[in-house]
Amino acid sequence: MFFLTKHQTPNTKHLLLLLPFLVLTFLSSTVSAQLKVWNNRVTTGWANSQPEEQLNVRGDFFVLPDRPVNLTPGAAIFYYGGISNSGFLFTNNRINNEPMICPQWGMTMWVGNNDNWMYRVYSDQVWTTNGSVNMSDRRLKTNIHLWNESALDKIMRLNIYRYDMDASKYTNVPDYKKEQMIEESKNKIGFMAQELQVEFPEVVEVNSDTEYLGVNYSMMVPVLLEAIKEQQQLILKLQARLEALETK
Repeated sequence: MFFLTKHQTPNTKHLLLLLPFLVLTFLSSTVSAQLKVWNNRVTTGWANSQPEEQLNVRGDFFVLPDRPVNLTPGAAIFYYGGISNSGFLFTNNRINNEPMICPQWGMTMWVGNNDNWMYRVYSDQVWTTNGSVNMSDRRLKTNIHLWNESALDKIMRLNIYRYDMDASKYTNVPDYKKEQMIEESKNKIGFMAQELQVEFPEVVEVNSDTEYLGVNYSMMVPVLLEAIKEQQQLILKLQARLEALETK
């Protein structure tokens, strides 16, 4: 701390400018400090080593806006990633270099864009009004070849189940949401990933952290279509045989 005496007459303005630095230095020098500076890197929360990131937040964080939330599209409160070095560039209320996560209109947001794709997004439920779109342009694909197996035979070996999801496996669920999560986990219809893995290993993915199996259901759509085509060919053959018998 600084103690001013009658022999010391520093410039008050300079002292005030220096005070935040002194406080920050004090905090960063304390082992249990909540805010630390490590060679131009900052940690908040408990930390005992320098982080690799410029800003490392240990624990949860909450961003409180200092302006109204009823903003125009693109004028978001919180930005993450996808931002140019020159800062936010607005054109007709849109950001030229759109961020990865951009809450807008209060409770909604967009995640990623054409230039900044999210590798994986985990969610309990995803609600859409205009459906979901999977990138399927031929120009994005290589090693293309036609399906040459019997989809119908494989599908006939699959079972369809009714089941409840085990709500006890959900983690980090707040107490006020647990009852709702249990109810929403009931009365499901689907496959067992282990059975699908035998017939269609391409549609089954393994979570590297939990080793639980997940199913890419959208990849089953072309398989089901192929099975319908096979059935149609069988129907046409039977119809042809029936007509031949009727003309005798």
